[in-house]
Amino acid sequence: MSDGEVLHYECINHYNPLECGHSSECIPIDPGDSLEVELSSKEIAALGPPESFQGWLTGRNVTKGLRGLFPGVPFVQFVKRDFNDSGYSGTPH
Repeated sequence: MSDGEVLHYECINHYNPLECGHSSECIPIDPGDSLEVELSSKEIAALGPPESFQGWLTGRNVTKGLRGLFPGVPFVQFVKRDFNDSGYSGTPH
């Protein structure tokens, strides 16, 4: 994703999809878990500030090594964003 950004979040409230009866696409998060969400600049512009994303985010629980859906605010807290501004979107040789 050449114009993409990686948004980093930290979990601040426990969420377990099995306890809530949610689909298998959802992943558990626990306070302290490190989470990453990759979005294009256009997607971020449409959603608004990353500090206030509500609803469901698709990303990775780095701490647990899981990928899937997890709830946004108030379950997660925005930490930082990394920009992929290299302009390179190919595979390194």
